[in-house]
Amino acid sequence: MKRKKDLLAYTYTDNRYRLLLHVLFWLLVFASGYYFGTISFNTMRGTPATYLLSVKTTLVSALAFYTLMYGLLPLFNKKRSWVPVILLGILWLMLIACLDSLGDLSVFHKCAACAERLAAASPDYHRFLQTHFSNIVVVRILSGGFLYMLILQLGLPVAIKFARNNFRKTVQSLELAKNNLQLEFNFLKVQVNPHFLFNTLNNIYALVEADHKEKATATIARLSGFLRYTLYETGAEKIRLQQEVQLLQDYIELEQLRLNNTQVLFRFTTDNDDYEIPPLLFMPALENAFKYTPDAAGNTIDVRILAHGGKLEVTIENPVQTYHHKGGGGIGLHNLHKRVAHYFGAQAACTAGAVNDVYLFRLSCPLQ
Repeated sequence: MKRKKDLLAYTYTDNRYRLLLHVLFWLLVFASGYYFGTISFNTMRGTPATYLLSVKTTLVSALAFYTLMYGLLPLFNKKRSWVPVILLGILWLMLIACLDSLGDLSVFHKCAACAERLAAASPDYHRFLQTHFSNIVVVRILSGGFLYMLILQLGLPVAIKFARNNFRKTVQSLELAKNNLQLEFNFLKVQVNPHFLFNTLNNIYALVEADHKEKATATIARLSGFLRYTLYETGAEKIRLQQEVQLLQDYIELEQLRLNNTQVLFRFTTDNDDYEIPPLLFMPALENAFKYTPDAAGNTIDVRILAHGGKLEVTIENPVQTYHHKGGGGIGLHNLHKRVAHYFGAQAACTAGAVNDVYLFRLSCPLQ
């Protein structure tokens, strides 16, 4: 079962498997056309046209499919305008009709036996192929017969393509939901573990001992709000950016209680208080910065969040000892990258890595 799942995943992620799958499909289309052409009452049976027409039909169908699925449809999804797509669609139909007509002419002009069989079995079509090339193309398009045949030829591959895309999106959504739950669980497990609570409560105790009651009270309130948020506010699909920023600030304040030498710079600017993002989106990156920053004099964790013009820019920079952190982060950052890809796709850019003892996390994505 695992092997089957791996092979299915490879058809999405490995171009070699995708190419092999596509080649096998079109070979099957050719073989099917040739097979049914030999066992049916096809007038061309017994002539080279049996396989030549199958080759022509397969090549034209493949070209029509790829130009449609990877040319016209992505253009429509990008432009969201009917006029240029309709014009390009007409041009596309004319091009495919020209290629199909050229294929028929090549078969029946270069194969004498095929032309003789066609003249005897379908004299009207044989005479039609003797007319001017432009007339052949125009008649095929205006009669609607070519479009009808093209729909039949592309129906199966297009249906398979859409089915695979929908299946993939469904699987990705299920995996994302699972990862989100795992992320929340891991986050809570890390933040509410005895070590974290011990440090925070110990810091609060020290504040009380030093008679800093106001600061101790504020810290207790911050810890309470932080825990309440992580427990009850992270179940929604989207939350206000202001809420996420407040969570980051509370986390920073709690972590700073245990830092003796490391400074934290936090800057947040926005031009709209109604922006929304997925909950706990870049919390793993901030947690990662505190985890790997040595608490030494001169070290600074720099957090910059800019929300402007419908776009979010997040930068988190911190010193790090590369021999302690050579990779790109643990499960938290791994899930962060997957969530960004799911929610924003190619519209977002997310990078993280250590260079010259400095770890830099950057996120750029659209806002709603």
